[in-house]
Amino acid sequence: MSVLFSPWGNQQFSASGTALASGHKIFTYAAGSSTPLATFTDSTGATPQSNPIILNSLGLPTNGQIWITSGLAYKFVWTDANDVPIDDVDDITGVTGAASVSQWVASGLTPTYISTTSFTLAGDQTSEFEVGRRLQFTTTGGTVYGTIFTSAYGALTTVTMTMDPGQVLDSGLSAVNFSILTADPLSVPATIARAGANADITSLSGVTTINGVPVGWAPKRQTILAAAAAPLVIGTGLAVNLAATAAPYRLSIPAGMGTYGAIDYPGNITVDAASFWSGLTANVVNYLFVDRNTTTGALTGVASVLPYIAQDADTAVSVVNGQHTYDYDTGIMYVGNGATASAVQRVAVGECLAGAATITTVTPYRKMRHYNSAEQTITAGTPVVLSHNLGVQPNQVTHVIRNKTTEGGYPVGYEIPFPAGNPSAGAVANTSISADRLVVRMIPGSAANSYLIVLAATGLTGTITNTNWRQLAYIGTRW
Repeated sequence: MSVLFSPWGNQQFSASGTALASGHKIFTYAAGSSTPLATFTDSTGATPQSNPIILNSLGLPTNGQIWITSGLAYKFVWTDANDVPIDDVDDITGVTGAASVSQWVASGLTPTYISTTSFTLAGDQTSEFEVGRRLQFTTTGGTVYGTIFTSAYGALTTVTMTMDPGQVLDSGLSAVNFSILTADPLSVPATIARAGANADITSLSGVTTINGVPVGWAPKRQTILAAAAAPLVIGTGLAVNLAATAAPYRLSIPAGMGTYGAIDYPGNITVDAASFWSGLTANVVNYLFVDRNTTTGALTGVASVLPYIAQDADTAVSVVNGQHTYDYDTGIMYVGNGATASAVQRVAVGECLAGAATITTVTPYRKMRHYNSAEQTITAGTPVVLSHNLGVQPNQVTHVIRNKTTEGGYPVGYEIPFPAGNPSAGAVANTSISADRLVVRMIPGSAANSYLIVLAATGLTGTITNTNWRQLAYIGTRW
């Protein structure tokens, strides 16, 4: 039996921007079917791979390379360790002569070590060593890998890298190879590129992305992706500090649309910063933003005394000086200067109340731009006020009731959204919910049994017993 090298499945798989897909699985089937089809561990075809193939701690197949039967087409399904599907590709056939194929091209250049993340090359090498391209290095510590963050030519070509997790350059740097694929234009289908190392990749402060989107994450426009608890801290005088050492402070900063779709630059701050926002305005609320320098990628703090606005492209962007407007149709943040509004790469992260000489309170905005409230007791006619802290008026607000004791034919834990009261039912009153920039208010009906629902057991309408249910809110934005 003849076998050929598989063009899919031999790449290194990532579960997220920095975590490798250890324990994930690859199921192999005959193309277009759910019929298992064997693969093999080497070019002899003597030893079958397990099915599913388990990925090791490096995100690679545990038992070696994947080889497939010549003349047969395969379907590959990638899942996490719990068999939850992540990706799949179909109609995959083997690569002829793949035993001699390499992902890397020898540059023929001698790199000069500068630091653990940078080196130089003689001449102008920016056309080959372009931002986003993957590189392979030979160092004293062995073979290491990274992604080009910046590449600039002066007297020499200076390349700054985002190295793979746990890997660095060292003074024994002796060789550099570049990946077969260039960063632009992307030639690998997105279903493959999302899983592999050699794709249209850009990086910012250690977070790997494809087409500006963090690997393993869905695009998150204007979003705080992850943060330490209470990362914004009152500083000295009219200043706010950024505390990032407890956990990385991660952001997704939108920059409009590119050739391949939405561009979202991730930022990852891992060092505490005193007075990250300084010189704030006294005796008012200051709104805090993180700005990304479009040339260097550096992240700095900026502030405004005007809250930011989120709107669609049908509404004119404000030119008021200091007014930030996020157009969620185009994914662009604008800031006015009194005459015009210019595009910036900036994300709102919180606000603070300043006194005459010091900051009195700081409110970080909710990470992931969504908020699921805790369960609240239903007390007829009694409002519930909750701090969602999105920093902008949400456009997705869902008020639900959740069953705590079996009633009306519904099991415990069952949720009913938008429970509407019916004034014609006499004792049952309408319900209300409202939300502004930081707070949501839910007001149940004034009757003892506040909600009229369709009873699952009968299909007829009936009231609930307040004590058998709880109310809660799901709140978010469309970006």
